[in-house]
Amino acid sequence: MDTENLAAGNVTPESAPPESWQTLLEAACARHPRGRAGVADRLGVSRAYVSRALATAAGGKSGIGSGVGEKFQRRVIDRLCEVRECPATLQAQPVSECRRIAKPAAPTHNPLLMRIWGVCQTCIYRPLSPTPKEPS
Repeated sequence: MDTENLAAGNVTPESAPPESWQTLLEAACARHPRGRAGVADRLGVSRAYVSRALATAAGGKSGIGSGVGEKFQRRVIDRLCEVRECPATLQAQPVSECRRIAKPAAPTHNPLLMRIWGVCQTCIYRPLSPTPKEPS
């Protein structure tokens, strides 16, 4: 698994190796004190859905027809993949938090957030902007 690209938010279900979201999900379930139920709460899905996704992963199925949707795969990568140490906050945080901080306009009303946002703009973990679509 390409952890550098995964941590940077540059990996999507289309470009990721099939085991990447599955590996993240399995590891999170093993680490969380409440197991699958705790991970399900964090992902905003039912425990049964997490169990089904893990069973599908164990069966070797991935991609279209696997029973696990692309939206769920993106959510797993987005919420469970963490930057080990954010250069701005010096703490581990999910890629979704990096995206939330780095993408919007500069928060000029708050000096602390402005400092963090400024570091985010040059961070190696900064999620890439989606490529703009060409007009048809």
